[in-house]
Amino acid sequence: MDALFTELTVWHWIALAIGLLIFEMMLGTFDLLWIAIAAGITALYASLAPGSLSSWEYEVGVFVISSIILMVLGRTMFAGIRNPPTSHPNLNDRYASMIGKKAIVTGEFLGGFGRVKVNDSEWRAQFNEEGVLNIGDNVEIVSGEGSTVIVKPA
Repeated sequence: MDALFTELTVWHWIALAIGLLIFEMMLGTFDLLWIAIAAGITALYASLAPGSLSSWEYEVGVFVISSIILMVLGRTMFAGIRNPPTSHPNLNDRYASMIGKKAIVTGEFLGGFGRVKVNDSEWRAQFNEEGVLNIGDNVEIVSGEGSTVIVKPA
Protein backbone atom coordinates (compact mmCIF):
# COMPACT_ATOMS: atom_id res chain seq x y z
CA MET A 1 0.00 0.00 0.00
CA ASP A 2 2.92 2.36 0.68
CA ALA A 3 4.10 1.93 -2.91
CA LEU A 4 0.86 3.50 -4.11
CA PHE A 5 1.84 6.81 -2.52
CA THR A 6 5.64 6.73 -2.75
CA GLU A 7 6.31 5.73 -6.36
CA LEU A 8 4.64 5.97 -9.75
CA THR A 9 2.97 2.77 -10.88
CA VAL A 10 1.13 1.68 -13.99
CA TRP A 11 -2.14 2.51 -12.22
CA HIS A 12 -1.13 6.13 -11.74
CA TRP A 13 -0.61 6.54 -15.49
CA ILE A 14 -3.86 4.73 -16.31
CA ALA A 15 -5.76 6.93 -13.86
CA LEU A 16 -4.17 10.04 -15.38
CA ALA A 17 -5.10 8.88 -18.89
CA ILE A 18 -8.71 8.19 -17.91
CA GLY A 19 -9.00 11.47 -16.00
CA LEU A 20 -7.66 13.45 -18.95
CA LEU A 21 -10.02 11.65 -21.33
CA ILE A 22 -12.96 12.57 -19.09
CA PHE A 23 -11.89 16.22 -19.07
CA GLU A 24 -11.40 16.09 -22.84
CA MET A 25 -14.94 14.82 -23.32
CA MET A 26 -16.24 17.72 -21.22
CA LEU A 27 -14.15 20.38 -22.98
CA GLY A 28 -13.91 19.07 -26.54
CA THR A 29 -10.66 20.91 -27.33
CA PHE A 30 -8.64 17.91 -28.63
CA ASP A 31 -5.67 19.20 -26.58
CA LEU A 32 -6.09 16.90 -23.59
CA LEU A 33 -6.65 13.93 -25.90
CA TRP A 34 -3.00 13.86 -26.93
CA ILE A 35 -1.78 14.15 -23.34
CA ALA A 36 -4.16 11.34 -22.31
CA ILE A 37 -2.75 9.14 -25.08
CA ALA A 38 0.77 10.01 -23.88
CA ALA A 39 -0.23 8.91 -20.36
CA GLY A 40 -1.50 5.64 -21.86
CA ILE A 41 1.79 5.16 -23.71
CA THR A 42 3.62 5.80 -20.45
CA ALA A 43 1.43 3.22 -18.67
CA LEU A 44 2.35 0.71 -21.37
CA TYR A 45 6.03 1.61 -20.96
CA ALA A 46 5.80 1.30 -17.16
CA SER A 47 4.32 -2.19 -17.44
CA LEU A 48 6.81 -3.46 -20.05
CA ALA A 49 10.08 -1.73 -19.12
CA PRO A 50 12.82 -3.86 -17.57
CA GLY A 51 13.71 -3.20 -13.94
CA SER A 52 16.66 -0.90 -14.63
CA LEU A 53 14.55 1.37 -16.91
CA SER A 54 11.37 1.45 -14.85
CA SER A 55 12.18 4.28 -12.45
CA TRP A 56 9.90 7.32 -12.22
CA GLU A 57 12.49 9.48 -14.01
CA TYR A 58 12.28 7.34 -17.16
CA GLU A 59 8.50 7.22 -16.96
CA VAL A 60 8.22 11.01 -16.70
CA GLY A 61 10.70 11.33 -19.57
CA VAL A 62 8.59 9.02 -21.76
CA PHE A 63 5.47 10.97 -20.78
CA VAL A 64 7.01 14.38 -21.60
CA ILE A 65 8.54 13.28 -24.91
CA SER A 66 5.41 11.46 -26.08
CA SER A 67 3.23 14.41 -25.00
CA ILE A 68 5.29 16.86 -27.04
CA ILE A 69 5.38 14.61 -30.11
CA LEU A 70 1.65 13.86 -29.96
CA MET A 71 0.73 17.53 -29.39
CA VAL A 72 2.76 18.63 -32.41
CA LEU A 73 1.33 15.85 -34.59
CA GLY A 74 -2.18 16.49 -33.31
CA ARG A 75 -1.99 20.22 -33.96
CA THR A 76 -0.61 19.84 -37.48
CA MET A 77 -2.05 16.63 -38.91
CA PHE A 78 -5.52 16.99 -37.44
CA ALA A 79 -5.98 20.74 -37.80
CA GLY A 80 -8.98 20.15 -40.07
CA ILE A 81 -10.84 18.45 -37.22
CA ARG A 82 -10.32 21.43 -34.93
CA ASN A 83 -11.33 24.09 -37.48
CA PRO A 84 -13.43 22.51 -40.21
CA PRO A 85 -14.08 24.64 -43.29
CA THR A 86 -17.48 26.25 -43.34
CA SER A 87 -19.90 26.60 -46.21
CA HIS A 88 -20.83 30.09 -44.96
CA PRO A 89 -17.56 31.97 -44.34
CA ASN A 90 -19.30 35.38 -44.23
CA LEU A 91 -22.05 34.35 -41.82
CA ASN A 92 -20.98 36.63 -38.97
CA ASP A 93 -19.14 39.18 -41.11
CA ARG A 94 -21.86 41.50 -42.33
CA TYR A 95 -19.61 43.74 -44.41
CA ALA A 96 -18.04 40.81 -46.25
CA SER A 97 -21.50 39.64 -47.28
CA MET A 98 -22.44 43.18 -48.42
CA ILE A 99 -19.37 43.91 -50.59
CA GLY A 100 -20.38 44.18 -54.22
CA LYS A 101 -24.08 44.62 -53.47
CA LYS A 102 -26.03 47.48 -54.96
CA ALA A 103 -27.65 50.13 -52.79
CA ILE A 104 -29.82 53.18 -53.35
CA VAL A 105 -28.96 56.62 -51.95
CA THR A 106 -31.72 57.66 -49.54
CA GLY A 107 -30.10 60.61 -47.80
CA GLU A 108 -28.12 63.58 -49.06
CA PHE A 109 -24.32 63.25 -48.91
CA LEU A 110 -22.76 66.11 -46.96
CA GLY A 111 -19.04 66.11 -46.22
CA GLY A 112 -18.68 62.66 -47.77
CA PHE A 113 -21.34 61.03 -45.55
CA GLY A 114 -24.94 60.18 -46.34
CA ARG A 115 -27.47 57.32 -46.15
CA VAL A 116 -28.08 54.35 -48.42
CA LYS A 117 -30.64 51.56 -48.46
CA VAL A 118 -29.28 48.02 -48.75
CA ASN A 119 -31.98 45.36 -49.11
CA ASP A 120 -34.43 46.37 -46.36
CA SER A 121 -31.97 48.25 -44.11
CA GLU A 122 -30.76 51.82 -44.19
CA TRP A 123 -27.07 52.42 -43.49
CA ARG A 124 -24.79 55.38 -42.93
CA ALA A 125 -22.54 55.61 -45.98
CA GLN A 126 -19.24 57.23 -46.85
CA PHE A 127 -18.32 58.39 -50.35
CA ASN A 128 -14.58 59.04 -50.84
CA GLU A 129 -14.49 59.90 -54.54
CA GLU A 130 -14.96 63.17 -56.39
CA GLY A 131 -18.44 63.86 -57.62
CA VAL A 132 -21.93 64.13 -56.24
CA LEU A 133 -24.38 61.45 -55.23
CA ASN A 134 -28.05 62.39 -55.38
CA ILE A 135 -31.02 60.74 -53.71
CA GLY A 136 -32.13 57.78 -55.82
CA ASP A 137 -28.67 57.13 -57.34
CA ASN A 138 -27.42 53.55 -57.44
CA VAL A 139 -24.16 52.83 -55.62
CA GLU A 140 -22.05 49.76 -54.98
CA ILE A 141 -20.73 48.82 -51.54
CA VAL A 142 -16.93 48.60 -51.51
CA SER A 143 -16.26 47.91 -47.81
CA GLY A 144 -17.38 48.79 -44.33
CA GLU A 145 -16.00 50.29 -41.17
CA GLY A 146 -17.79 50.47 -37.84
CA SER A 147 -21.43 51.11 -38.69
CA THR A 148 -20.63 52.83 -42.00
CA VAL A 149 -20.55 51.31 -45.47
CA ILE A 150 -18.15 52.76 -48.02
CA VAL A 151 -19.69 53.18 -51.45
CA LYS A 152 -18.81 54.10 -55.03
CA PRO A 153 -21.08 54.93 -57.95
CA ALA A 154 -22.56 51.84 -59.58
